[in-house]
Amino acid sequence: MPKNRSTAAAGRKPSRTLALLLAVLLAAAIASGQQRRIQLDDLGKVVTVSDPQISPDGKSIVCVVSRPNFQENRYDNELVLVDVATGAQRVLTVDRKDVGSPRWSPSGDRLAFAAVVPYAKEKDGTEKKEDSSQVFVLPMSGGDAKKITNAPNGVEQFAWRPNGKDIAYVTSDDPPNQKEIEQHNDSFEVGDNDFLATAAVTSSHIWLASAEGAAARRLTSGSWSLLKSALGSPASPISWAPDGKSLTFTRQEQPHTGDADLTTLQILSVETGEIRKLTSHKNFEGYGQFSPDGSQLAYFYRRDGDFNNENEVFVASVAGGDGIDLTGEIDRNPCAPCGCRTASLCWSVRTTALRFLCGCSRSKARPANCPWAT
Repeated sequence: MPKNRSTAAAGRKPSRTLALLLAVLLAAAIASGQQRRIQLDDLGKVVTVSDPQISPDGKSIVCVVSRPNFQENRYDNELVLVDVATGAQRVLTVDRKDVGSPRWSPSGDRLAFAAVVPYAKEKDGTEKKEDSSQVFVLPMSGGDAKKITNAPNGVEQFAWRPNGKDIAYVTSDDPPNQKEIEQHNDSFEVGDNDFLATAAVTSSHIWLASAEGAAARRLTSGSWSLLKSALGSPASPISWAPDGKSLTFTRQEQPHTGDADLTTLQILSVETGEIRKLTSHKNFEGYGQFSPDGSQLAYFYRRDGDFNNENEVFVASVAGGDGIDLTGEIDRNPCAPCGCRTASLCWSVRTTALRFLCGCSRSKARPANCPWAT
């Protein structure tokens, strides 16, 4: 089996793919009255479609199409544009490594996506330590995609600014002993982290890049960190306020994986750099999302502040405060810590309702499509 190195297909379990393929082949065999054993070559025919994104005008959908590449031991991705009315398809990217995370610009005239860029020394003197994921912007009217980020350690997540002129992205810092590492002294203290770690963990912070590709500006810094994420399924996505003047993110007090419970929602003023804490909670917050009118924030928080409990959906005023619990009567977990990759919050256009996907019930850890409107 090829290694799943694509960002869009990250987290998919081969057993699920194999089970689906087996069911399809079995049904075909029964229908035709013939019996056929599944062959290894059949796995090479499995095509995965993921991360569909609807254009602002609702006329098109872009998605990630993945195919196994046995020769190179990987999955090859491409972005495909589908016309909603006719079903016509058009491939948007060719020969881009690990392409994924397509995101429409607010006006729909451009498409941002991530793709891995080979190791190289850039014109500005910065040098990537290894192949890294960067953000590209593709004009939908035609033309080549333009790389707009140059994050030496790769981009973990990104989001369009509502005015369509900028993109905020998250990347990790260099370790403080970078010069020693370059001299082959790469020893480090493991700390409250995975005992199999091979390098010191570093903080992740927010930068702002022009959609035209101008030099990026750093927005946050410090020993604290945003939650570490795999591109395509952020641990807690950054969210822009509708006016584009501020954004919300989840702060983790230390970047170590063992401190992943010490998370709180923060609101950042893009122009001044001021950061303020939203609630009085000290941990277990995440997935903050601005309401369409910018007056409220929805977020996840563990019931009673206890890690052993399920998440609740809270709504608070952007002015501050813990807000109110909307889901105390629902015996479901919207954040799905068991591994469900569909955790999200979605406001209605008029800021009158919230929709989310439930993940794990209390009695059994399993993904479940159970949308609730509050």
